[in-house]
Amino acid sequence: MSTGVPARRAARARRNAVIRARVTAVAVAVFLAMFAGIYIQYASGNDPVLGPQAAAAQQATAVADAQALAGRRAAAESAAVAAQRAAARKAAAARRATRR
Repeated sequence: MSTGVPARRAARARRNAVIRARVTAVAVAVFLAMFAGIYIQYASGNDPVLGPQAAAAQQATAVADAQALAGRRAAAESAAVAAQRAAARKAAAARRATRR
């Protein structure tokens, strides 16, 4: 009975070696694929770190421009409303003056 134990240990050792080799090969393949993907992105100029910041800065500029334009429009509209009110007061004062 004891003669089968070393054979089973040797078989288990071979299976473990095959499994370790496969896991190592898969890990190396995944690493190389990821590294190649990142390298290609950098080489083509598409830096994933700088991309969102540049887009955010461009968006912030667009938002600031829109807010400035809205502020100028609001100022122009309020000036027009103030002028209309002043004209209405002047007309009312003129009407009151003619009634007396």
